[in-house]
Amino acid sequence: MKKAHSIGATGLRAEALALLKDLRTIISESSPGRMLPSEWTLARKYNISRNTVAKTLKILVDEGLIERQVGRGTLVKGKSVITFLLPCPDFLSSHLDSACIIRDQMQGAMTAVRERNLGFEMIAVSPTNDPNQIDFAQLGHLNAGSMVILGNWFRKTFPLLFERQAQVAMITKGVIPYGYAQYAKTWHRLNIDCNQGVTAALDLLIQQGCRKIILIGQYIAEARHPVASAYQKYMARNGMPAKILELHYKDDESLTPSPANIIRQTYDASPFDGVLLGSGQYGVNRTIQSALGLPPQIKVCGIDQQFFSPPHLENFPYFSVPNAVMGYEAVKMLADNPGAQRQERKYAYDFYPGKKFRTVAV
Repeated sequence: MKKAHSIGATGLRAEALALLKDLRTIISESSPGRMLPSEWTLARKYNISRNTVAKTLKILVDEGLIERQVGRGTLVKGKSVITFLLPCPDFLSSHLDSACIIRDQMQGAMTAVRERNLGFEMIAVSPTNDPNQIDFAQLGHLNAGSMVILGNWFRKTFPLLFERQAQVAMITKGVIPYGYAQYAKTWHRLNIDCNQGVTAALDLLIQQGCRKIILIGQYIAEARHPVASAYQKYMARNGMPAKILELHYKDDESLTPSPANIIRQTYDASPFDGVLLGSGQYGVNRTIQSALGLPPQIKVCGIDQQFFSPPHLENFPYFSVPNAVMGYEAVKMLADNPGAQRQERKYAYDFYPGKKFRTVAV
């Protein structure tokens, strides 16, 4: 960075020199991204013209101390940092499906960060993995120059990020919890196309002769769940009964009785011939049917399945969100055009066919 006194400060009035000195003091005591007062505010305070303020700010821009963004204002400059929010400190070591999602998103984000020589930080916002128990002190340094990647789980942080005018990229399935959408109006959005994925998965099951297809998974009975909503609409359009089985796991991912026993009990009480399988822990068996405690003729197709590599399970095609791609592109949206207008993109599921469906004699 150039020396502070080396650029074009000569010829300024005493009031402008006082402004320059004060701004340098403010900048030296500020973290990157702090928003400086507007030109009009500075002009009135120092009793100088707005044109003189602009010339003074130009000196600081040339010195590399501040940056001016159209539509946002003047910010203290520093090495740009991508802030990636985590639910809790030990989240990344968890076996939760949501932890797999976050790890994949972070992998993509960190690749983009390295390519752009950016800084990177992770912030665990809750001590207990509770979206309603946020440690806001962890977010105290975020400001108008901050670039944040998050999902809907972090809704309680939305008002603070909105107030601080942080730049945000939100990875979502298109649904923002009630009461929080107004904070995200100017944020970048990376939307997963649940209708596309669910439709493709159900089409595949119907092609195999299924007419009684149940949706099984974790959290899917929540209000406005996009996968459950897409499933119900599809079944209604095709004149087929909709049935949802939600599995309620404990924090340690245990389930008593086991998922296979619960699913088998449901099947025995009301048989079905196809399963749209959402996220959850089902164990590793030779076939997905045996993992679910089902007869081998039952067709299964996964949606929102998260694997580091395709599983070694027979007869298990599944659809997975391109989380690493979305993490990478979230950084691009934030860093490549800072202060740019809101961008929104929709992403299709990736399809992993597994081994070809085969008919099993009963």
